[in-house]
Amino acid sequence: MRISIPVLATIFGSAVCVIDQSIKWYSLNHLQKIGDAFDSGAFAFILHKNYGIAFDISLPLPITLAISALIILAIARFAILNRKNQPTRSAFAILVIAGALGNLLDRAVLGYVVDYALLFERSFVNLSDALIAFGIIGIAFSLSKKQNA
Repeated sequence: MRISIPVLATIFGSAVCVIDQSIKWYSLNHLQKIGDAFDSGAFAFILHKNYGIAFDISLPLPITLAISALIILAIARFAILNRKNQPTRSAFAILVIAGALGNLLDRAVLGYVVDYALLFERSFVNLSDALIAFGIIGIAFSLSKKQNA
């Protein structure tokens, strides 16, 4: 039995979300008390509560939740429409959805997204953000590859 690429992406995205939620739990329960657990300059393990939408842009929580849900639904539609003819593109969309759901869970339960990695003293991120970024880059690459072919 062969497992499809979108199914593998679902399994991988789910596993990363579980790991991400575990790190978020650890961050909330331990980093608040001890501060930085690790700081190399390029990377710091530090708790940051992100009350805004992307890039800390501040919006009221109900609006943020509604926008997030609509974006997730649009990406889910994209994944479904591409699953037969473009399974890799669908898989990248599934990774975006997995990351978005990981952050949406935080926002719905806590009212903010838990970020725990500070990159180059500029950007607070988490593994869900990495899934989103990787998925978007993959979709963009697959779309440009199709146009160049």
